Formats: sequence, structure tokens, C-alpha cells
Amino acid sequence: HFAQLFHKAADWSLLPPALAECYEQTGAGLFPQYRAFQWRSSAEGGAVRPIAEPDPIRLEELVGFESEKETLIRNTSHFLAGYPANNVFVYGDRGTGKSSAIKALLNHFPSEPLRMIEVSRDDLGDLPQVMALVRPRRERFIFFVDDLSFEEGETQYKTLKAVLEGSLEARPKNVLIYASSNR
Repeated sequence: HFAQLFHKAADWSLLPPALAECYEQTGAGLFPQYRAFQWRSSAEGGAVRPIAEPDPIRLEELVGFESEKETLIRNTSHFLAGYPANNVFVYGDRGTGKSSAIKALLNHFPSEPLRMIEVSRDDLGDLPQVMALVRPRRERFIFFVDDLSFEEGETQYKTLKAVLEGSLEARPKNVLIYASSNR
């Protein structure tokens, strides 16, 4: 919409108020442009990578667990409305649609400021860094951890546990964690 104003405008010096309104409504950077992301850890600290074509799965395509889907929709609706909502742990047998149901939430709420960031189990230690990145944003973020499981001796769960149970720093109000597991 704003790009069209630039193309049609004879005098760009008149556009700053419209530009300011555009940034006020949508923000700036990657988060207004994309809805899905992956966190990629690196020696330099990590970054979000936008996903240009997220999975097109829709909740209507998933059959056999209507009450669970309704619970996901209700919880996510509360979160988007600014009401108290819960982190979610979806578990069950492999291939039953756990991950698909979580991913389908992006398509269920297309006009909402919902964003999803996939964080791998191996990168759970970066959760505080990812939370710091999104804390000041107006969008609502679901951190999606797919196939969450831990083997004996692994310690990645400690950061997740601190985020879920609370540490000295509170989890941002615009962040929930949705995880799936078949264990």
C-alpha cells in the first residue's frame, strides 16, 4: 500500500506523515514482512531467518482430534487478545498431526499479528536471546519446538525449564512456547 503512494506521488516531500503512520501500524524490519521464522544459532550469537513460504496446512485438514484443536485455538485466541494464555505441550504418537496442528495456527489467524519462530531443541540455550529480540515488538510470538525430547545427560532442558517456570527475568508478554513430542 505505501509503495503505491511513492509510485503515484509527484512530491515525495509530502509523504513523511504517511510513512510515519505506516510504521506506526506495521512496524519495521522482518517481522511485519513475514509470519514464520527459524532461529539459527551461530558462534556470533544467532539470528532469525524468515520463511517465505510457510507450511500451508490448515486446521480443517486435520481430522480426529477436534477438542485438542479447539484448545489450541482458544489458547492462541486468548494470547492474541492479550489475555492470560498457557504454554502448550502437545504429545502423542508419531504422525498424528501434533506439529501440523501447531503450524496450522498461522493459517488459522491470517489477519492477526501472530508470528512463529521455530527453535530447535539444540538451540534452547538461546531462548533468552530470542526473547530479548522480540520483547519490544508489537507482534505476538509462538516459539515452536518440534519433537522435543531429551536424552540422559543433556542439559538443554535447563534453559527451557527456567523460561517456563520463571527466572529473575520475566518471559515477555508477547511470547508463548508451543512444543510437540512423541515421547
